[in-house]
Amino acid sequence: MSPPVVSIIDTRNYSGASGGRITVRAVDDFRVTAVQVEIYAVNGTLLEKGNAEQQVNGIDWTYTATQANSPLTGSKIKAIATDVPGNEGTLELTL
Repeated sequence: MSPPVVSIIDTRNYSGASGGRITVRAVDDFRVTAVQVEIYAVNGTLLEKGNAEQQVNGIDWTYTATQANSPLTGSKIKAIATDVPGNEGTLELTL
């Protein structure tokens, strides 16, 4: 009955270009059903958001960016994980 925990937002494969990949690690005491990623520009404007795809290991989710994000430094990535009962867990990372 507890919310999922988003423990990692990995941006090693994200340089701010369209097509960059962001990996999110999310775990729950039962099952994470979805992970949404939001990317915010330096000025706080929401650039894009969308659903990440679950990877084979069941705990990692990958989101592929569709918009350019420049400058990258100071922008924010937010990951929101949802479990079966609808609880949400979030983590935010400033680049």
